[in-house]
Amino acid sequence: MKPCEPQPENTPLSATRRRGFSLMELLVVISIIALLVGISVPAAIKMLGRADVSKTRATLNALAAAIDEYKLKTGAVPDHTDEDINNLVVSDEDEANDPEKDTTIGFFLSRGMQTGGSTEKMIRSGVARGSLKFKRPGDTTFSSDVPDFAAASSDPALLQAYLDPENWQLHDAWDTPLRYAAKVSHDTSGGAFRDDDYLPAHPNPFFASAGPDGEWGDAQMLRRMLDGDGSLSDDDLEDAKEAQDNIYSFDIE
Repeated sequence: MKPCEPQPENTPLSATRRRGFSLMELLVVISIIALLVGISVPAAIKMLGRADVSKTRATLNALAAAIDEYKLKTGAVPDHTDEDINNLVVSDEDEANDPEKDTTIGFFLSRGMQTGGSTEKMIRSGVARGSLKFKRPGDTTFSSDVPDFAAASSDPALLQAYLDPENWQLHDAWDTPLRYAAKVSHDTSGGAFRDDDYLPAHPNPFFASAGPDGEWGDAQMLRRMLDGDGSLSDDDLEDAKEAQDNIYSFDIE
């Protein structure tokens, strides 16, 4: 075997060692990485936002199908505007405009789930498992363990809880309660349900999400803003902008 030959004394150090990065090269690499991060992170956030919108739209669409099934089975739709039962949902306008205090979705669920059969199955299968929640008798918190109506019908206390809208929750992808509207006419002669004035007028029942910002805003102000109404106050414009990201089941094809 040929012995290793010693390096000449005058051989440069760079010839025997790998040259490291210069400060300028490091700065260039760091700048490129920062640029890539700056491009990819907003894109990822935008994609996640779209996924949340798609998830919420799917939930609203499933609820719309469930109410069609409910109407076929019962001949009517749950109507929280009925004078005999509207004490079951919030009646104060300020509370109704607060998604966290509104109980109309609970009203629909308490009626829809008790019909059993296909309507109950559509509600269960059409929503994200973790967002449909129920509060059992004696509990102070909600659970994703939702009983079926058959179990509730044999337990008087559970049945009573089943029929109480305040014991139901159904949230959108941003963890804000959804809204059920039996009808919205904006008829100031007395035919409208005052709590729904901030929602768009529509002749049929529908479901709504307050969108990513969790604020309902005012759909009527939004319509006026889009129509170029220059008489809107700053507060009106703020309400209109808050309503821009709302999602309604009747807009879903």
